[in-house]
This record gives sequence, C-alpha cells and structure tokens, in this order.
Amino acid sequence: MELYLGTATNVTIPDGVTRIGREAFGGKQLTSVTIPNSVTSIESAAFWGNQLTSVTIPNSVTSIGSGAFRDNQLTSVTIPNSVTSIGFNAFYNNQLTSVIIPDSVTTIGSYAFYNNQLTSVTIGNSVTSIESGAFQDNQLTSVTIPDSVTSIGQRAFENNPLTSITIGNGIGSLKENVFTGSLRNVTRISIGANVNLEGYNDVVWRDFYSFYRVNGNRAGTYTLSNGRWSAVYR
Repeated sequence: MELYLGTATNVTIPDGVTRIGREAFGGKQLTSVTIPNSVTSIESAAFWGNQLTSVTIPNSVTSIGSGAFRDNQLTSVTIPNSVTSIGFNAFYNNQLTSVIIPDSVTTIGSYAFYNNQLTSVTIGNSVTSIESGAFQDNQLTSVTIPDSVTSIGQRAFENNPLTSITIGNGIGSLKENVFTGSLRNVTRISIGANVNLEGYNDVVWRDFYSFYRVNGNRAGTYTLSNGRWSAVYR
C-alpha cells in the first residue's frame, strides 16, 4: 500500500497487503488502525503524525521503519517476536509507559523511543545495538542491559530518573554520556569485569569509576550509601 487517499479515521488495512509504504498514512488524523497478518514491512513514517493511542503489530512484520509511528498519542504498543529491527525515531514523541522489546530484535535505532513516558522497558536477549538517544527523555528508574548488547550510543538513556543500572557482560566500553542527566539518583550499578569506563563530569559516575578501578575492575553489584560505594563481587 503506497498512499491512503481516504478520509476515515478508523482504518482496517485489507488482507493481502504485504507492505505499508513510506508515509502511506502520514498526517491523516487516524485514531485507530488494524494491520493484517499479511504485512511484513512497515516503512518509514508510515503512520507518522496521527492520533493513534494503541497499535498491535502482527507477528508477520519483520521491520519497523524510521519514524513509522512518530508523533502519535500511543500509550501502548505490542511488538511481536517477528520484528528484527526498530528504526530511527520509530516511536518518537508518544506517550508509551512500558514496552517489551522481543528477543527477535537485534537493533534499536536512534531516538526510537525518545520523549515518551516509559517507566518500564524490557530489552530482549538478542539486541546487540542500542543506538543514540534510543530511550532519551523518559521516566525510567531502572534499566537492565542484556549480555547480548555490545554497543550503546551516546545519550541512549539521557534524562531518566534512574536509580539502578544493570550492565550486561557484552559491554566492553561505556561512556558517561550514555546516561547524561540520569545519574544523580543512582545508588546501584551491576557491571561485568574490565569494562572501559569513559567520562568524569558527573560526580556519581566519577566516584563509581574510581571505586571500580581501585577494586580491579571486578564484576559485581556496586551500591552507593551515605556517599560511599561498596560492592558484592561475582
């Protein structure tokens, strides 16, 4: 389907459609959409700039393109275990409060969930890359990065009220700017061994870095209490 020319705001896409093209439903003031199980690809900006509050993506879809659902009013979304990539800006500027990234996904694109209301995120065990700004400007208090993740872009978790961070064993290097504006209330960091930590501007990060290094960059759970870090090693 290349371009929707109708005026209805409640849309059911017919069975047999396999691809929803670039900007096909962009700016049409949609309030609901039903996507059939025949669709395998939702392309860039396919549903941008509407008034959708929820969407169920069928388990036939393998890719969600850049900006596909940006600038809607989504409070819930179901991402199936068939999706392998979530594009740049895919759910940018919505009102999502929680999201589960299934184990099929390998890449979370830049700013994919920027400026939502996320208080909970589950990142699947096949994700290898979390790109820049992916979860920036949300309400996350904790984040668990699975062992499969090998790279995290700058500002990926910027401006969240984090208190707890769990970093999987796949991370070899981690920059402070991944968590810019999110570290002031952090009291718990779980981390693998010999992670190369970078950046020393934030006092919480600087003190943690120093303690981690002094203790031989050992894997463990590090806890901040009364201004002092301690650790339980593993």
